[in-house]
Amino acid sequence: MRKFLWCSALAVSVAGLATTAPASAQEQAPWWSGGYLGAKVGVSWGNASLNRTITPGTGPNAITAADVGVIGTGSRSNNGTGITGGIEAGYDYNMNGWLLGLETDFVGIDTGKRRTSTYASLVNPGVGYTVGSEAAVDWMWTLRPRLGYTAGPWLLFITGGLAVGNVNMSATVSDNRTPQNLVHASRSEAEVGWTAGAGIGYAFSDALSMKVEYLYSDLGSMRVRASRDFATLTAVAKTRPEAAFIGLDYHFGQPAYVAPAPAPYVPPPAAAPSAPSKYMVFFDFNRSELTSEARTIVDQAAANAGPARVTSITVTGHTDTVGSDAYNMRLSRRRAESVATELEAKGIPSNEITLVAKGKRDLLVPTADGVREPQNRRVEIVYGGGPAS
Repeated sequence: MRKFLWCSALAVSVAGLATTAPASAQEQAPWWSGGYLGAKVGVSWGNASLNRTITPGTGPNAITAADVGVIGTGSRSNNGTGITGGIEAGYDYNMNGWLLGLETDFVGIDTGKRRTSTYASLVNPGVGYTVGSEAAVDWMWTLRPRLGYTAGPWLLFITGGLAVGNVNMSATVSDNRTPQNLVHASRSEAEVGWTAGAGIGYAFSDALSMKVEYLYSDLGSMRVRASRDFATLTAVAKTRPEAAFIGLDYHFGQPAYVAPAPAPYVPPPAAAPSAPSKYMVFFDFNRSELTSEARTIVDQAAANAGPARVTSITVTGHTDTVGSDAYNMRLSRRRAESVATELEAKGIPSNEITLVAKGKRDLLVPTADGVREPQNRRVEIVYGGGPAS
């Protein structure tokens, strides 16, 4: 039960990692994909039990029924610890972070430990009995699918499948008489069972990785029996070896990693040129009528007023310095009115137009009085009340 809970906890961790791993982990190089070959080393311990049954024989020195009551039936735990190591190979397929693979390994195991006990006869003074037993596994081969989840170079996985192990079993009962009475039963053969476990791996690169792994195996039971005049001995052993490994693997055959190309740079759209907020039209000497060129400028000012969300327009008339102040004030007024009339004709409401007459004031080009300067004979159109203002 303890091993089952341990493996279940790691399986939950795999699922938890799958829900919390950042999406960018899937954009990493496919470390956990393709074939691999490696070696592993670790510690193994035997989790074996042996049940024995002894019954009296038919010879003159047969073990007595009373002594059988002391030593004839029993259960022993044969748990030895040793070093284990071997080779492994497999193939993984990485599906957007989820890993599905198949692994096989072959390891040597040293878990055997012989148990020996001595008993004094209850019937025959001076006679003693020795009972020994051993159940061990000396090699194992497994073939196991594995399921895991990857997050960048990390891998969490669970595994389980077929296990075949060579089980060595023996049981002995003897006395200290001369000549000695001895019954020995033994058997050595490959047993088929199952294995399950879990582990964690880390990829140093796309070619080299390391893992830590735990495996629990059950090779079923084995029975031996031997009979002599002294006694009949029957023994049944159940072998359940466990092991913890550190493995180092070389990977090959994974798809070549091509870094995603950076997104092409798309410059932001150029800002549309804003319409001017001020226009200027010029007039002939001593005239207030619009020339064809002036009319074109006024029409453009009217057309741009809508897109610029203009709510008011100031139209200011000017003159040069020829003539009296009073005359030029009237002339600048007539020029402003000519522009306003054209703006209204192009759709600008009259209530959005403000007329201003400046006469000879605010000259564009400063001159002495009485000078005909074409740049000063003008009307300025200025937007107001919108973004362009």
